[in-house]
Amino acid sequence: MCQYCGGIATHAPRCPLYEEPKGWKCKECGEYILEGEKYATIRGHKYHEECLEDMCIERVLRLFGYKLEEM
Repeated sequence: MCQYCGGIATHAPRCPLYEEPKGWKCKECGEYILEGEKYATIRGHKYHEECLEDMCIERVLRLFGYKLEEM
């Protein structure tokens, strides 16, 4: 356990031993995409697989530059 933040295996962002994760941030949630996580690159932006699954189809289509039309 860390003597500064009490963390086990990781450090809290306020801890002096905390290191910013390396890698990319998800455009949707702002969290880092960690090793072993699935992600997609859409128009130069990275998205967690889970974040894409949580989006409605209309939002996903907009990411690709499409929009739903109405008759």
